[in-house]
Amino acid sequence: GGKRENLNNNEMQNALEQSGASTANLSEVFSTAAQASEISPSIDKSFETYIKDVENEPLKSGNVKYFRHKSKEGGLDTIGFGHKLTKEEQKTNKVYDYDLSTITKDNVKKISNDILKKDLQKTEQILIKTHGDKFVNLDNRRKQMLIDFQFNVRNFKNKDVFPLFKEALFTGNEEEMEKQYKRFFKSNGETKSLARNKFFKKYFLNK
Repeated sequence: GGKRENLNNNEMQNALEQSGASTANLSEVFSTAAQASEISPSIDKSFETYIKDVENEPLKSGNVKYFRHKSKEGGLDTIGFGHKLTKEEQKTNKVYDYDLSTITKDNVKKISNDILKKDLQKTEQILIKTHGDKFVNLDNRRKQMLIDFQFNVRNFKNKDVFPLFKEALFTGNEEEMEKQYKRFFKSNGETKSLARNKFFKKYFLNK
């Protein structure tokens, strides 16, 4: 943690000017970004809601008892909408400067939403760093599929993790994507399909 996620207005303006954009475009850039969930143009409100539904639907109502829970896959606890604590966060009891001991029924919704926004922003940056223009040039639907996987699948950025799904997605092979998207987990030595699979199929593949 500790890294600043957002540029302030001056930095944003400088960045735009360096990229040849005029100040006149600045308000357009901000209004477009605001519509796109105030995170990034690839992450819209609908996708944000989908992530909340698959990660922790009961928390959407603001019920504080759903804020922190044991992670299904073991290890450290998960908080908010799918944020698995790191050792450092567990030790300091802080996530993005939010002190977890100050979570109440009055602020749980706002803080959970804010942590998710920062997590999704960070997730997209990992994908940009890993795949470069290959990711940047995708349509939003396929970007969001990758964001969902990167957010949820351990070591997804490694080449040997879901290689056939990635290949199908980058080449636009819909039929192969349908065959390769399913995620599984082991429980008592038994391989089971993640409940998330049916949500993923409905949201991304039945379109």
